[in-house]
Amino acid sequence: MKIGDAQLDKLLSAQSPLALKQQLAARSLSPTLPQAGKLLEHLKSLDANPVPVRLGIVHTYTSELLDPWLDFSAALNGIALQTYHAPYGVTVQEATANSGLARHQPDVTLLLLRPADLHPDLATPLALFGAEQRGELREAALAALDNLVGMLRAVVSGQIVVTLLPDQAPTGLGLFDAMAEQSESAWWSDTRRAIAST
Repeated sequence: MKIGDAQLDKLLSAQSPLALKQQLAARSLSPTLPQAGKLLEHLKSLDANPVPVRLGIVHTYTSELLDPWLDFSAALNGIALQTYHAPYGVTVQEATANSGLARHQPDVTLLLLRPADLHPDLATPLALFGAEQRGELREAALAALDNLVGMLRAVVSGQIVVTLLPDQAPTGLGLFDAMAEQSESAWWSDTRRAIAST
């Protein structure tokens, strides 16, 4: 729900991050970016001792636009983020001992990847592949991800969170995908479960 001026004034009078968080949740309020900025400044004035958390972001698509939202969400929870963004598209290079990521020593490393980062064939509609090829593709993609996470694990000690940007294009089979034996949606669901279990 949008936040009107009167509601924003009320939120800006909250006496604690918890009170502000509860007010937002109680009415399912979603601030705009400028409102989130004002609320973030208010949160900073309320919490003199936020817990510092170093966040490292390794990405193959634009991630800096998330910063205001990450900072706002963190402040709502009493956290002060110190964020490092790896250079765009640089993933393997960040898995070296003298990389910016390693020097940042993140408590949490966020991998923002696209499917094609795991295997170039994932940029192609999966309907073009047979069942055996799709199985091999999943294994290769999981192995590539496991390798990347392993390399990063060698230089950072905090948590590593992996995300895959959903494909914006429709499935290759269109509306028929849900009924198809070689459903892309089902394949991706299975693949995401496999990623989560590793």
